[in-house]
Amino acid sequence: MKLTILGSGTHIPVKHRSNPAYILDINGKTILIDCGSGALRQLVKANRTIWEIDKIFLSHLHIDHTIDLVPLFFTFKYQKNITTEYKLISIYAHDNFSIRLNDLEQIYGKWMDSEYRGYQHNPISPNSFKQDDFRIETFSAAHSEESLIFRFIDHKNQKFVYSGDTSLTENLVKAAYRADLLLIECSGLENQEISGHLKPQDVKSVISAAKPKKTIITHIHPLLDNEDLIWKVTPSDCDVALAADLQVYRVG
Repeated sequence: MKLTILGSGTHIPVKHRSNPAYILDINGKTILIDCGSGALRQLVKANRTIWEIDKIFLSHLHIDHTIDLVPLFFTFKYQKNITTEYKLISIYAHDNFSIRLNDLEQIYGKWMDSEYRGYQHNPISPNSFKQDDFRIETFSAAHSEESLIFRFIDHKNQKFVYSGDTSLTENLVKAAYRADLLLIECSGLENQEISGHLKPQDVKSVISAAKPKKTIITHIHPLLDNEDLIWKVTPSDCDVALAADLQVYRVG
C-alpha cells in the first residue's frame, strides 16, 4: 500500500496546504479519498492522472472534502484523446450523498456525463465490511451525520486508517488500533471549542491508546501549523510526522 498526500490543509487557504485529498494505491487499485478544492491540480503535481482513479471514498460531504468532484467529471468529459476505454467509477459515501449528487446533476448534469468515465454511488454506513480488491471497515465519526472513519486492509493484512473529521471517540481509537499507518486530522484549537475536530491533546490520546506503527497528522489548522505541533501530539517513542502536500508514504 502507498499513500500520496494531495492536500493536508483545511478550508482556510494557505500557500503550502491544499484542501483534503489523498491517493491510496492498494492491491493494484488507485483510490481517491476525499476530493477537496485543488485535488485535480495536486494530482498533476504528484505526477499522477485522473485517469488512474478506480474508486472514490468520501469521509463526509462538507465542501472542503468534496467540491472537486464536479471538475473531475467535467474533465473526464472534455479531455479528449486520453483513452477510449470506458470505466465506471464507484463513489463510496454515506447514503445522504445520493441527495447531494442529484442536486449537482440538476445543475451540472450534462457537463458531468462523460462517455469515458461514468460514476455510481455505492452507499456505505458505519460498521459495514466490504470485500472487493481489498477490505474496508467503516466506523461512525463525531463530526456530521454523514461522517465516517475508514480502515483499509490489503492482502498482506496491512492496515491504513483515515480519521476523516471527528471529535475524540472510542470508535476512532478502535479503528486506529495497531494500524500500520494512521492518517489523523488535527484542526481543533486548544483554546477554542470547535465541535467535531481533534485538538493536539486529543490526537496524542488516540496515538497513546491505539498504538499505530506510524502516524501522519493532516487537516492541520493554520494556527497549529508549526514545529510545536509535533511534540504536542507525540507520546514518547512514537513515530509521528506532519503531512506535507505531495509527500508519499509506504504503508507497513
